[in-house]
Amino acid sequence: MMLDIERVNDPGAFIVDGLTIEGTSWATDKLMLNSGEVVRLNPSQIRWVQADGVAPRNLVNLPVYLNNDRSDVLFTVNLPFDSIAGSLVATRAVCLTAAG
Repeated sequence: MMLDIERVNDPGAFIVDGLTIEGTSWATDKLMLNSGEVVRLNPSQIRWVQADGVAPRNLVNLPVYLNNDRSDVLFTVNLPFDSIAGSLVATRAVCLTAAG
């Protein structure tokens, strides 16, 4: 499964509106650290793709929670990150939420 942040151009994908990301911002197709605020994302798409078995580099696996209490994980996604952000993403508990 792939989550394409702020893209909605695939007719076979499911559109998700209302996602937020905490601890980073989404800019130029990658995660960039911010000062910890929550950022509401533009509509995004979820689509299924066949994995090729090669682990891409510069990706971080993030949980997507149902809401802000973080008690229910819906799924996880691999997203590209700015090289500076790489080692700090996990320590900042960056995540996405589906509903506030």
